[in-house]
Amino acid sequence: MRACLSIALALLIGCAAAKPGDGADGGASAASSADGGTAVPQAKGADCITEPSTGAQLCTMISVCPKIVVDHDVFPNCGFRIRGNALDIECACNGYLCPLGTPSTCDQAVKVLSLQTELQVCQQIHEGRCVAGTPTPSPASGTCDKACAAECAGNPGCYRLCGC
Repeated sequence: MRACLSIALALLIGCAAAKPGDGADGGASAASSADGGTAVPQAKGADCITEPSTGAQLCTMISVCPKIVVDHDVFPNCGFRIRGNALDIECACNGYLCPLGTPSTCDQAVKVLSLQTELQVCQQIHEGRCVAGTPTPSPASGTCDKACAAECAGNPGCYRLCGC
């Protein structure tokens, strides 16, 4: 019993000695927000591309919901836009960026992705709910990764990720 108390006391003293920002807090001493709380780190995207017809960066995954992957077989021109920690899912539709949704939770993001198709999302152009993008210049010929493209088996989203 006495050994347990000694260990607990040593751990407590060790925790009290750790100063914010010295690495001992595991990064918990992030910049403070205006309300006196701790700022949430900005989301990061994975498997991101700059969609050429809109100039928007669209990501297959986002760190806020690491288990959600935009299926490019179903949504070949869609992905997460990184906007702070917002879950902003957009589709590139003929030079326009159309919202698939801005769910507030990961569960809602899964639902949004399961209830729509890219064709339905792109119909929003006619409703005035999309924003015109700024096309990026076409890459110079030869930027297509041929080895990557050889593994695509006809999948347009895959070719796009290979730069083809």
